[in-house]
Amino acid sequence: MPVYPFKCPMCGDYKEVVRPVSDCAAPEMCLKCDATMERQYTAPMIEAPWFDYYDQGLGRNITSKQDIQRAKSDYKRATGHNMVEVGTDAPMPYAPKRKEFDFPRGAFDNAITE
Repeated sequence: MPVYPFKCPMCGDYKEVVRPVSDCAAPEMCLKCDATMERQYTAPMIEAPWFDYYDQGLGRNITSKQDIQRAKSDYKRATGHNMVEVGTDAPMPYAPKRKEFDFPRGAFDNAITE
């Protein structure tokens, strides 16, 4: 269920209410002064690549497209694998093989299946 923020116009109290979408317009009463709270309308913040931001996937602050390219080349140098930015590069045709997932042929022949 979505979370709806409400703010009291009288005392300024703020709270977030979890309720179904069908009840999104229902009034909410302030617990401090018994006034009807007003629903606050917010928009999600979208960080564009030209703003400074911390990229958790890359593990560093990004200030330009050159920072992204440097981080990708550093990753390739360190691991030997290419990094794909989701939504900006063409998808890989297949997943790279990793040694920890390479099992010898017949390793699961005696496995129990339901």
